[in-house]
Amino acid sequence: MSAAIGNRGGGKSNGVTVAVEQFLDAGVQVVILDYVGIHFGIRRQADGKTPSKFQIPVMGGRHGDIDLSATAGALVAEALAERRSSAILDMSMMSKGDRCRFATDFAEAFFRSKKSHPGPVHLVLEEAQRFIPQRVQPDQMRMLGAFEEIAEVGRNFGIGMTLVSQRPQKLNKDVLNLADTLLVYRTIGTHERKALAEWVQEKGAEGRADVANELPGLPTGTAIVWCPVRRLYGQFAIQMKTTFDAGATPLQVRAEVHTQPLDLGDLQDRMGKLVEEMKANDPKVMKAEISKLRRELAQKPQGPAAERKVEVPVVPPEWVSEVEEAISRLDHLKEQIFREIAKQVDFSCEQLAQMVQLGARFTPAQVAPFSRPVPPRQQHTPVTHTDGGDVVGNGGLRRMLVALAQRPTGLTNGQLGVRAGLSSKSGTFSNYLSRARQQGWIVDEGQIRRITDAGTAALGRFEPLPEGRALAEHWMRELGGGAGRMLHALVDAYPETLTSAELGARAGISPGSGTFSNYLSRLRTLELMVGRGGQICASDELFDG
Repeated sequence: MSAAIGNRGGGKSNGVTVAVEQFLDAGVQVVILDYVGIHFGIRRQADGKTPSKFQIPVMGGRHGDIDLSATAGALVAEALAERRSSAILDMSMMSKGDRCRFATDFAEAFFRSKKSHPGPVHLVLEEAQRFIPQRVQPDQMRMLGAFEEIAEVGRNFGIGMTLVSQRPQKLNKDVLNLADTLLVYRTIGTHERKALAEWVQEKGAEGRADVANELPGLPTGTAIVWCPVRRLYGQFAIQMKTTFDAGATPLQVRAEVHTQPLDLGDLQDRMGKLVEEMKANDPKVMKAEISKLRRELAQKPQGPAAERKVEVPVVPPEWVSEVEEAISRLDHLKEQIFREIAKQVDFSCEQLAQMVQLGARFTPAQVAPFSRPVPPRQQHTPVTHTDGGDVVGNGGLRRMLVALAQRPTGLTNGQLGVRAGLSSKSGTFSNYLSRARQQGWIVDEGQIRRITDAGTAALGRFEPLPEGRALAEHWMRELGGGAGRMLHALVDAYPETLTSAELGARAGISPGSGTFSNYLSRLRTLELMVGRGGQICASDELFDG
């Protein structure tokens, strides 16, 4: 796998096209996922008018032989894998959500189909950070997983890959580190050069001391090439491609370049049927049809309306309260289940909830050895409540009232959030405070929240929360896994601060990984730590007894 990195106008698109031309000349299948719509130029010679020898299908975009539907990812992937046909998949005219949907379905189906139809094929991902992002949104998890699997084991089925990007710092580091060859063109940005220097350091490649100084001044078309496997390092002037340079031409001129449509046979028919099915099930189309029928109905003469009596059932108010309380208890039960699972598989509760919602498949992360283990988890005795305690429930509101009951002098929002396991800046925390005020269970005294006699009565009997260092150990047990180890390291270092590197080393987690960032975010959300970057410290509230 290779990666071509560089600023716009530095020559990376030319270099990638030269490689594609050579692949096609050698009879190797090439599939380009074109995010920006520039690779159609390979169908024309350099003058933009004469057809080139590379007459491969272009699907989608302004110059496509056929339209590209967002729902056709799997269909296109299976057809290309079975036929071993090269193609350019132009997604430049799609919305962001449609591009994600198409790319996800394509990657999964293409890899699955190549297992049955192995053979050499090279995938080119233009603006690869859009397909393999470092910071993953919920709707991108499947897409990242599909391309990551191709990068890891695709070569066993003949799949090679080139990542093309202007923003290497936004490329997923786990995938980028799988690249064994890096071609870097002129790169000016500080963040971009830092990301490249980290790749060079990771691979132990020669020239890493000079990378920051050499990249900004590289001439157009010149690349620094690192290939640690072949012990290759140096500056190379890349030859010019023989086909049309659509990427360097203004858009209005690019639009004047026309390609002769190719006959794609049954694939075009299948795509057409898919588009018709999509339109038939499109909510927008259905809404338009409903609006049309309503207008037609309104225009018809109406006879005298017959009176009818409609009996509306009245729901007793106590039923509403019972349903709301049942929902609250179910939410709390779900939270407890996720928390117990998270202790075993080293994921945060939010990550597990997100994975359940998306139906994602995952395996437990490998936990790095840790010299100072987290204190063993203890079995908590069940809490018994009086009848009054049932009014409060067993969720976050109860934990807040318990914390206030233990500290009659009152607590600030931050102190209360740490003890109750809720972010004091969250909407949930604010909702609980509002409900407690309305019920007369708490009063505000400036920045201090204090429990009232009515709140104590509503709370009933309760199991006290631990205090001081015991509160910190309580949260280590609750978090478990990597997040628990990170909190353990911060508590051990208190009141001293730790850098991200020091914290990662003590917890056995790479500080540059997404897992580390997720755990750090979890600790910050629970207000169990303060600070950022090189000044991370355990919260003072964990030691306030």
